[in-house]
Amino acid sequence: RLANVFGPKENTIRYWLLHLWVKAHLALTLPMHLDETMLETPMSLTYTPDIAQAVVRAISRARNETCCSKNVLGEAFNLACEEAPTQRTFYNWVAEPIGMPYVETIEMSHNKSIVLYPEIVRGP
Repeated sequence: RLANVFGPKENTIRYWLLHLWVKAHLALTLPMHLDETMLETPMSLTYTPDIAQAVVRAISRARNETCCSKNVLGEAFNLACEEAPTQRTFYNWVAEPIGMPYVETIEMSHNKSIVLYPEIVRGP
């Protein structure tokens, strides 16, 4: 079971739209929206390369290769990063590698905000 998926090959386009918004928000004078009902809510995230690694390990176990616990048949697994950032922190994580000096945000009511992450709010 996956949390909010982000990273390369994430095919819902949410992650890439978020990148575009973060990159252009200052020039467009369109601050990043923060859902005021979730300001301090930690987000559970799943990084796409971790999904690939989990699949490889499951296949290895099915081939009786040593990789992980033997007692995995029929089990469900939650796959998420150890870090659980808030929306504001996540926006800053996206901004840093694309050279954004800061992220301007605005707190908005849930029914008026445009928030791409998090989509899933249950979990640790």
